[in-house]
Amino acid sequence: MEAADYRIAWIVYCLAAAGFSWLCWLVLRRLRSRGFAWLLQFWLMALLFTPWYVEPDDTLMAPALIVFAMDAITISSESAVRALVPLIMALFLGIILTVVLVVVSGIRRRRRGY
Repeated sequence: MEAADYRIAWIVYCLAAAGFSWLCWLVLRRLRSRGFAWLLQFWLMALLFTPWYVEPDDTLMAPALIVFAMDAITISSESAVRALVPLIMALFLGIILTVVLVVVSGIRRRRRGY
């Protein structure tokens, strides 16, 4: 794959993932629990936007979820685990960001109430 094709593929993928994330947020923001909506949105974005190397010694990257799925299907489940590490870290970051947002929004709500 040439460098220009690689960039174009990433641009198209990021635009599609951003559009999908926006559409999901339009649905998720209607949930009663704002914190749960934030958590689901952060997890969706982590699954869509976390990159990882296609080959261990290569510079080409793809979404970690795709690398995990393709390695599990084509090579073995043991080799697929290498793409799970950044994916799990991104999902954990989503939990941390959700907790921070819930705490900050709770503090702001209390200050407005007084």
